[in-house]
Amino acid sequence: MPYVPMMGSVHPGGTGASSVSITFPASTVFEITAGNLARAFAGATMSRACCGIRQGATLYAIDFLHEGSGANCTTWNTTFAGYTRGQVSLSAGTRTGIEVATAAQTALELLGVSGITRSGATLTIANASSLILGGPRTTTESACGMWGRQKVDCGTALVYSAVNATVSIHETTPSTAGRVVGVYISGSNGARSGSMRMGYATGPAYNVAPGAFSDGQEGLATRNGDVAVLLFAEPIAAPASSDRWIVYRTNAAAAWGVETRTHGSTPVGRGDLTLSERVLINTTITNPATAIFSAGAYTHVNSATGTAYAAVGLIYELPTAA
Repeated sequence: MPYVPMMGSVHPGGTGASSVSITFPASTVFEITAGNLARAFAGATMSRACCGIRQGATLYAIDFLHEGSGANCTTWNTTFAGYTRGQVSLSAGTRTGIEVATAAQTALELLGVSGITRSGATLTIANASSLILGGPRTTTESACGMWGRQKVDCGTALVYSAVNATVSIHETTPSTAGRVVGVYISGSNGARSGSMRMGYATGPAYNVAPGAFSDGQEGLATRNGDVAVLLFAEPIAAPASSDRWIVYRTNAAAAWGVETRTHGSTPVGRGDLTLSERVLINTTITNPATAIFSAGAYTHVNSATGTAYAAVGLIYELPTAA
C-alpha cells in the first residue's frame, strides 16, 4: 500500500484575512512483512505524518500516531521548531479520511486553533496561513528500511531455534545518524505462536560479558507469520556508528523459532551484523510477560553464547527521509 499524501491549499481573503484547507487521506494499516519493513512501512500510512499552520501570532503543528508508530514533528523536523504541537492518536485499524480529519480537528482545537469547519475529509481553518504539510516519508530503501540480519533465507545452514531465555545481540547503527522506528525479528512460520518480548537499548561495544545497558525501551512484539516487530510511539535517535543492543525474551513452551545462521555457513549471510559476534544468552528469566528493563537499565549476565547470527535488526529512517 503506497502512501497517499495530505493535500492542502491557502485561500487569500479579500480583506487580507486568509484561510487554509487540508484534505486528509485514509490511514491504512501496513501489514507486518519483510517487504514493508524494507521500506520502513511501519504502523500505518499516516504514522509520523505532520502538518502546521499559523493563526494570529501563533504557529501550530500536529503529527500522527497510528498502530504504535508516531514521531514528534518539533523534535525531528527543523521546519516545525518553535511550533505549539499536538499529537493525533488514531484508533487501531484502518481509519477513513473522515475519521482522520475529525481526529485532526479535535487535536487542533485542543491547541487553541479556532474557526475550523469540516466537510468530509477536508478541514478549512479560518484566519489561518502558512500551511506546511510534512510527509509522506520517502520510500527509498537507501534512506530507510531494515538494518541488521534481514534475509529470511540465505543458502544453507538455516536454523530455527526456540530459545527459553533472554537473548542479547549487539548492533552497530548505520554510518549516517538517523532514528529507530522499531525493531524486528524473523523466525519460523511453524505451530508455535506464543508471545515474545523485545527491547532496544544503548550499551557498550561488543563483549561476551557486556554488562549494563541503558535507555532501554521494550514491549510485547506483534507477530505476522515469520516476522515480529516492536514499534516505538516515539523514534529513538541513533547516532552514526553507535553501539546498540537488541534484546528478546521467549519461553520454550510457547516460543516460535528465531532464525539463526551459524558463523561457519557459506555464504556468511550475516547482513549488517558484525562478523563473528556471538548471540549472548541468559537463561535466568524466560517469561516474556516479565519486563527486561528497570528504569531503562538491564545488565546482561551470560549463561551461554551461540556462534550464530540471529535474524534481528532495527527499522530505521535517515535524515533524508524527514
